[in-house]
Amino acid sequence: FERSASFDRRSAPASERRDSRNLSTRRLFERSESLDRRSEPASERRDSRNLSTQRLFERSASLEQRSEPASKRRDSRNLSTRRLFERSASLDRRSESLDRRTGPTSERRNTEATRTERRDIRTLATRR
Repeated sequence: FERSASFDRRSAPASERRDSRNLSTRRLFERSESLDRRSEPASERRDSRNLSTQRLFERSASLEQRSEPASKRRDSRNLSTRRLFERSASLDRRSESLDRRTGPTSERRNTEATRTERRDIRTLATRR
């Protein structure tokens, strides 16, 4: 009776027969893969841990900046507004190069941006 069962198993298609061995061999392959990965140079290994630690470092840096005294903390708003103006200026420039002239408004905005930038620089110089 047992023999007939084993015969049946042997006559089953290989895909179904595989399975008892399948899991353990798969685990083996996975392990060897991970070992191969470990032996790779660190530059190629670039694993998930790396990213999270990077984020951690960035966060701690920003926290340190926040805890600095206000005199040292070069007012972040200032910087961000300047960046905003720079962005609008560069966008205007791009639209000009594409011959999508939006009229005098873009020019005005550009001059305004540069004016505020100059003012920012002046205030920064006096604040130092």
